[in-house]
Amino acid sequence: MTLLVVLLLSAPGHASPAQEAFEAGVTASRDGDNAAAVEHFVDALDHGGRDPAVYHGLGNALFRQGHNGHAIAAWTRGLELAPTDGDLSANRALALSKTRDRLELPRPPTGPFFWQAFVPVRTEALLAGLAAALGLWVQLIQGIADRRRRRAIRRRWEAAVLVGIGLVLAASARHHLSRPPPATVLTPEVRVRSALGAEGVDLFVLHEGAVVQTLEVYEDADTAAVLVALPDDRKGWVPRSAVDIADP
Repeated sequence: MTLLVVLLLSAPGHASPAQEAFEAGVTASRDGDNAAAVEHFVDALDHGGRDPAVYHGLGNALFRQGHNGHAIAAWTRGLELAPTDGDLSANRALALSKTRDRLELPRPPTGPFFWQAFVPVRTEALLAGLAAALGLWVQLIQGIADRRRRRAIRRRWEAAVLVGIGLVLAASARHHLSRPPPATVLTPEVRVRSALGAEGVDLFVLHEGAVVQTLEVYEDADTAAVLVALPDDRKGWVPRSAVDIADP
C-alpha cells in the first residue's frame, strides 16, 4: 500500500506534516499506544494526508480500542479510495462480523461504468486527463511530423480514440462523484424514522458499525439528517451526527 497523497505533499528532502504525523502514528501503533496512534493519524488527515494507508492505520488503532463503528467508518473511507485493497477489505469484514445487524454491504449503481467497482475516482480522473492529453499530442505533434497521407489518417484515428477514452473516463469520474456514498453508524444504536420532524414514526433500529447507502442529506438551521437505504429496500431518516459518510 502506497502513501500516494502523503508523498505528493512531501517536499524533496523534507517530510510534510502529513507524512510526519502518519509515521508517528505507525510508530505509536507498533508501540501499542493506540490512543496516540489515533491522534497522529487524525492529524495526518487534517494536514491533507487523505490516503488509504492513513485510513488503514486509523481503523486498526480504533478497532484495538474497541471502537468498532469508527474503525469500520475509517476502513470504509479507505476503500472508497482503494476499492481493491485486500487489507482494508479483510479488516472491515472482520469488524462487520462482530456487528449486531450483519447487513449486506451496499452496492452503489455503476451504470455502464463497470470498472468503478475496482478503479478509484482519482485514478479515473488522472487517466482521463492523460488519455486526452496523449490524444492531442498524437494529433498535433505527430501529425505535423508525419507528412505521409496514410500515416496521417492513422494518427487522426489514434488521436480520436485516445480523446474518446478520455471523455468516457471523465464521464465515469463525474458519475462516480455523483453517486451516493456509503455511511457507517457510529452510535450504539439509532432509530430510523419515516420522515423528518414530529410527523415521522420509528421504522427500525440500526446499530453501531452498520454500513448503509446514503440517498440524501438534509440540513437547515435546526435539523441535520441523512436519508439512508438498506439492501432490502428499507429506508428512512437518521440524525447526521449518528453516521459517518464516506465521501469520495
